Amino acid sequence: MTASPAPVSPVPSAATPGTVKTLGWLNVAFGALLMLCVTGFDAYLVLLPYGQRKLEETQHAAQADRQARRDAEIQALRAQEAKAETPEEKARIRAESIVLESTPLENIPSASVDLSTLGLDDPRVRTHYAVDGVTALILNLLMIVAGIGLIRLARWGRRLALWVAAIKLARLVLVGGSLILVVQPVTNTRTLQNGAPGETVEADGSAMPLAWVMALSTLVYLTVCAAYPIVVLVLLTRPGARAAVENPVATRNT
Repeated sequence: MTASPAPVSPVPSAATPGTVKTLGWLNVAFGALLMLCVTGFDAYLVLLPYGQRKLEETQHAAQADRQARRDAEIQALRAQEAKAETPEEKARIRAESIVLESTPLENIPSASVDLSTLGLDDPRVRTHYAVDGVTALILNLLMIVAGIGLIRLARWGRRLALWVAAIKLARLVLVGGSLILVVQPVTNTRTLQNGAPGETVEADGSAMPLAWVMALSTLVYLTVCAAYPIVVLVLLTRPGARAAVENPVATRNT
């Protein structure tokens, strides 16, 4: 006599697998996009000084090569002048040599960026962007993994998504504090040193200090970035989301 299969516990009517799966796809999409944008931008800023140094070395080498080739041309003209058989030929070659020597060598246009304006010559600023890029890469990778778990209605996917969202919010607080207290004072000082105005004029004619403008824009940016983690925390802590991953077999096709 064969044992009858154990009955599947009924799925609570409040289960919301559609919401969980939607958040899963959003996690995958946002995680991939943020890895490309945030981590890529931070990597660019951190590696910019090294790339610029290499570019300057290449430009110096090219300029030295051009100078060496012109010096070789002048020496060749002098050798021709010494071998010339007539005074007219000697005078012609000497004139060419004088023109070549008196013509200044055109410099190769520099494609370098003024790192001091961006504050990237300050080790604290470079450290900020390095830490920001590494932590963003790790969290966004975990965000994608959590998204896959949510799409599969896995319990671990919900737990991981909640942890990632909470850590992202904590990271935003730390990154925002570093931006306002470390990075912006440096960049504001460099901006003023380069002759930019230290205040902006509002529509009513009042002036707002540049530091306040930068701090306000940073707060707006951080608020926008915090929106999605907050949505994840709110929706995945609801009973419906919990019920959806508690009974994945029964809700997988809903």
